[in-house]
Order: sequence, then C-alpha cells, then structure tokens
Amino acid sequence: MMTFFLVIAIFFSISSCSSKSKKKNEELPLNITDDVDTSKESTENVEKVPETVTVEREKGLPIVEAIPQWLNVDRRFSPRDREGDPLIHAFFDFLPFPELKDKKINFVALTPVKSKFAYSLDLHSGQIYKKFNMCNQKDVWKSYRGSLSSVPYTEGFVPRMLDQLGEPLKIVVFGNLRYLASFDPKTPVSQRVRVVGGVIEQYCEYYPCAFRNQWQSRLVLVGVNHKDPKFEKIDSLTDLKKTIKWSKFKAYMENMGGRLIRGKEQKPAYRISGSINANDAFNYALKKGHHFKFDELAKLRKGCHKLYDHMWRGAEKLRKNIKHGRSTRNTSKLRSESLVVDIKKSIFKDKKKSNDGDEKLSGPVEGFTDFEDYFMDFYKNYSKRYLTCHRFVRVSSVRGNIDRHWFFAFMTSFLELERIGFTYHCPKRAWLANPYLANGKRQFDLIRMKKSCRSEDLERAFDGSITILQGLRKSLMPHYFYKQYDDGIGSTHQRIYSWIYSTGKMPACKAELKKLNSEIGFPVDVNWKPFHPYTLDI
Repeated sequence: MMTFFLVIAIFFSISSCSSKSKKKNEELPLNITDDVDTSKESTENVEKVPETVTVEREKGLPIVEAIPQWLNVDRRFSPRDREGDPLIHAFFDFLPFPELKDKKINFVALTPVKSKFAYSLDLHSGQIYKKFNMCNQKDVWKSYRGSLSSVPYTEGFVPRMLDQLGEPLKIVVFGNLRYLASFDPKTPVSQRVRVVGGVIEQYCEYYPCAFRNQWQSRLVLVGVNHKDPKFEKIDSLTDLKKTIKWSKFKAYMENMGGRLIRGKEQKPAYRISGSINANDAFNYALKKGHHFKFDELAKLRKGCHKLYDHMWRGAEKLRKNIKHGRSTRNTSKLRSESLVVDIKKSIFKDKKKSNDGDEKLSGPVEGFTDFEDYFMDFYKNYSKRYLTCHRFVRVSSVRGNIDRHWFFAFMTSFLELERIGFTYHCPKRAWLANPYLANGKRQFDLIRMKKSCRSEDLERAFDGSITILQGLRKSLMPHYFYKQYDDGIGSTHQRIYSWIYSTGKMPACKAELKKLNSEIGFPVDVNWKPFHPYTLDI
C-alpha cells in the first residue's frame, strides 16, 4: 500500500510510513501524550446500554469517554445528533497511548465477545454500524470440526492508528465480558488492554491466489484484558495458547470476515499464516503503520474542507453561468471509437501536490461555463486528493444542504467505481471493466478515456455509476455501498449517509444473503442533477 501512504503525504510534510522510509519510521513515537491536551478526555466510569448479553460489569473499570472533536465543525460538513451536539468519531476522538514498556494500548470495541451481531466502522462518518447477524457456520478451510457462531474474543481497533494496508489497526482481545466496558455502538468508549502478540492475517480476493503476492497481509494485534483474573498474568502468546483453544481462535479469525460465495460454491478468503511475539508485534504496528498526530489531523481537516468548498463554489458558479446563457458548450465536439486505447500506453499518473491547508486552488475566478471543463479541471488536479479526503474527512451533511450532499455523493460514486476497476466509455455511454494487466497497470488510461467526452456524456455517467455499484453488491463482488440508516435488530439506528467499501465476502448465512436483494441502498428517488438543459435518458 505504498500508494496509499504517498497520497496521505499530500497533506503532511512528513513522508509516508512504508518499509522504504526507514528514517521516518524511526521518528514514530511510542507515546504521544505530549502532543494533545489530554484533559479533553474524561476517564470517569460511565453507564452504557448493555449489549445483547446482560452481564453484571465489574465496578471501577478504567474506561475513557470521548469528547467529540473531529466532527465538531460547521454543519455543512457534518450533521449533529438530535440534541444538536456533534457526533463522536470513533477513530479520531480517542487516543491510543501506546506504551512499549508494559505493552499496553487503548482500543475501541467493535464486536464484543459472545455478541450475536458483527459490527464495523465507517471511517468517513466515524460511525459504528451493524455489519451482519452472526450464524452457525462450518470452517471454510475444513480444518476445524466444531461449529462457529459468536466470536470467543472481542474484536476492535486501535484509534488513530492505521496498519500497513492503510486500514484501522485491528486488535482482538481475550477476556470475560464482565471485565469489558458495556458496549453501546452509538457512544463508543476506549479501554486499556495488554498486547501479548500478533498474528498475520492474509486476504485473497479470488481464491486460490496461487502466487504469494496475491495474498494481502496485515498485522492483527492479540491482546488480553488484564483486569480479568483469568488473563491477569498472561503476557505472551505462549501463555495464551495454554489458556485458550488456539485452533478454535484460528478458525474464527479465518471465517468471521466472510468467504467467497459463488452460487453453492464457497471458497476461503482469509487465513492466518503465522504469529509474532508481543515486542515485535508492538514495534511493527508503530513503525510500519501510520500514527496520526494532532497537528497532522488539523492540517488534513483544514485542507479537505477547503477542497470541498472549492468544488461546491465552482459547481454553483457553473450553474449560474449556464442559467444566464454564458455556456460555451460545443455540441459538435468529435467523438471517436478510438477511445478504446492502446493498452501498452495506458498509464495513469496523477499529480502529487503538497498541501498544508493554505494552498491556492485552481479554476477561473468567474467560474467555468461548461461542465466538461469544470469536471476535467477537478479530475486532473484534485481527484486523488479528494478520494483521500473523503476517506478521513466528512464531506457534507444531508441536513445542512441537501443539494450539496447529493452532488458529493455522486462525485464519490464516480471516483470510487473507477478506483475498484471500472472506466466510463463516452461513445458507448457505458461503464466498462478496467482490469489490471500483468504489468500491474490498468488496461485503460483514465485521462485519455475522457478526452473526447462531451459534458452530456460525462453527466450520464453519474447515475450509471450507482447502477453498477448496486449490481456489484448483489453479485458479491468488491464494491461500495451507500448506507443511509443503520436499522434492524442489533443495529445502532444511526444516520450514516456514507459510501462504505465492502470486499463482497459474506458469512455462510442464508438470511444475510437474502437481505442483499431487499435492502435499500442509494435512494431510488435521487438522481444526478444535470448542469446543462438536456434530458439524461439513459
């Protein structure tokens, strides 16, 4: 994921945390208590709505409540709760406080031990949502003979820390529910645990992934709740393996993330390829991942908000110019089937720019007069940056400005669909697959594919992107799905309004598979609002 960390570096003056930047890796601190005002976080005990299993909690558990800061911004960027207060961002509003000496770290729980439901984190909105209901499954690897249902550990993540794949650092924690903070996904809390080691989790998109480089590897920390007397003296994987059934743990890790399902055929998607000791796991997590600092986050949010406002102002000026008859749209622009480009020349290289939040963004002061010019200026200069921003910084609130919200929702669907391997072919007015070639590059160059596109062609692509993404979801392919509201038994009942990535891997639960055909994703009554006065009859 070198590319991911290079994009992160757009906003920061530091280098990305890859294996090739050893010097910068050494600069990652083991403790960041001096970087923030810790008085903003409360360590008082709190009472939460119990999880599905009613358990009498141990009194005096040292937990941390967050004071909403990351989403405490203007309402055009982020919605508020029913009382008008900013929402908690589960990833950015907590601190990890890693301590190498005692190998302890703070984590936020996603799926508690013995839970009937699996939860996940939407990094864009910062909200936790229900991913699926647990059900009885058999080991897809056919190594473990028992039945797999609810997990025997608590799964969560370390706040403000990304792993080597650019995902929130995953951690699994052993300990009785009695010694775990009451779980309420609407108001998450963090709790301190001891790291006793780590496992290497590998993911295969389309099994069998015969070559080693087809398996994506990530470190998953393994911890214990040291407040639980059963695990109080355990500080290594060797000790842990004497206390738990390791084969059962391994089976859950390899199955609960989902599996590749094609009709009646089921194939593995995850495997545990090895384990490492506590010190190595702790050091690897800090040096090979990315630890967000306070000043970095401030620059990131400021720069992204400026980009969002720049895009929206440009769109408003464009509509105004077109309305007053100042459009220079050339309806006779030539289009050619030559857009099926030579794959040997299909190399897309995006411009990398540094940004501290004060950069002057491009575009005419009076605004563009044609959507094609507006879109291509954005696409060439800011599309990569926008995708990085959208991943971490909320772009809009449906309640703040509904037109602005859906404008960004469509722009995101277009760009994310390209990122997962599609491109829009203007002459055919259709989205085409854009697979990777043997040399690791996409078949079609994304810029060249747009050179002969008219405004009308480009505007047709947005509604079409929604259709393709919904089809990918029902086909259990890698996709983005739009989550409006987290509803149903065990859900958070929170408004999400965000695009969320899914690998398309599902548990072997018939009820969950049936839900895909009846769920409501992107609103059926919302369509792209064209800039020019023509009908987009797709």
